[in-house]
Amino acid sequence: MMGATPPPGGSSNAPHVREPARYSWRTMAKGLGLLLLLAGGWWYGLRPYQLMKQAEAQLLDNPQAAAVLLEDAVSLSPTAFRRGRLLWARSLLRSGRWEEAIGCFSQIDRPENAGHDQLMLLADEALAARVDMLARMSLEAVPPSSAEWPRAAQQLTSLYLQTGRDAAALQLARQLAALQPDNPQPWRVMSQIHEQQMALTDSAEALRKYLPRETDPALQTLGIRSLVRNLIQLGQREEARHWQSRISPVGHPVDRLQEAQLRRLEGDITGAQLVMDALLTAEGCPLAAWELHGTLAMDRGDYSAAEPSFQHVLREQPWNRSVHYKQFQTLTKLGRTAEADQHLQVSRRLLAMTNRILQLRSQPSLSSAEHQELIDALYATGLNAMAERMRQAIPHP
Repeated sequence: MMGATPPPGGSSNAPHVREPARYSWRTMAKGLGLLLLLAGGWWYGLRPYQLMKQAEAQLLDNPQAAAVLLEDAVSLSPTAFRRGRLLWARSLLRSGRWEEAIGCFSQIDRPENAGHDQLMLLADEALAARVDMLARMSLEAVPPSSAEWPRAAQQLTSLYLQTGRDAAALQLARQLAALQPDNPQPWRVMSQIHEQQMALTDSAEALRKYLPRETDPALQTLGIRSLVRNLIQLGQREEARHWQSRISPVGHPVDRLQEAQLRRLEGDITGAQLVMDALLTAEGCPLAAWELHGTLAMDRGDYSAAEPSFQHVLREQPWNRSVHYKQFQTLTKLGRTAEADQHLQVSRRLLAMTNRILQLRSQPSLSSAEHQELIDALYATGLNAMAERMRQAIPHP
């Protein structure tokens, strides 16, 4: 076209060449910030899990070092909080710092989301270390929907029994029996609780349900012994004889003792005395045999023979309420009323303590004062193992 002016320096059809782009200082700062952000994300995101992995590798052999690593991991990332604190509690426990372990675990929000397998590991280790409160907290955190719950429930019922929480143990045993009808363990627990509460009819009924479910011969024998003992006290001699016939009457000293008790219940005083005479000279004779020896002497009206037998028991078991009462009866018959009255007073005091123990153990929870009261009553009535276990435990809130 006429009149058109070409661009300076060349034809109008020549391609336009752009100069290379130059990064501004702002662009460089953005790139550096992105790199720092990525590095920070790694540090606060991946680094805690790396520390936890290192800690897990050292947990068994060097729990002190693992505790340091886990403390760092937890402080770096809230996302690692639950699992990290759970592992941290394990490392503190394995380091012997059980009070810190309890405090560490208690700060976990919703511990049921921390990993059920890890909760069970912590519970197993706490039970082995006799740190009952930490074991209880771990086991109680396992929800019923978990595959680990049946095992957690079994351990928890045993722990409740050992620390005097009968009501909680009974409730949990019933839940477990409903979930696993063929499991013998909850029925055994229920029988123990009912027997301790002197509900012998309920105890016997639980044992009747327990025995068909139990496959271990040794545990079956223990269950039969318990059932025979309950039935003898209930006066149900025919059923007691049925179950006693499944145990050798000349075997274990406890079985021989119950054979003598059963013969007495059946009215065979002479037969009971024959079993007793052989048992008293046998190795491993239980102390309860001397109580039965004195009782048989009372049946014959031979109070002079009964008195030393009961005294023999009381030297070993000054908390034996029933023997104190029998000694009161014996000494009264012998005309030694002042001594008899002393045994009567002791028997009444022990009965009051026993009733208080039953009352406290049936409560769902105890105050610190009630906890100590129960411990003192357990010691006073000869239940030393349970008292010691409770003494080491921290009262349940």
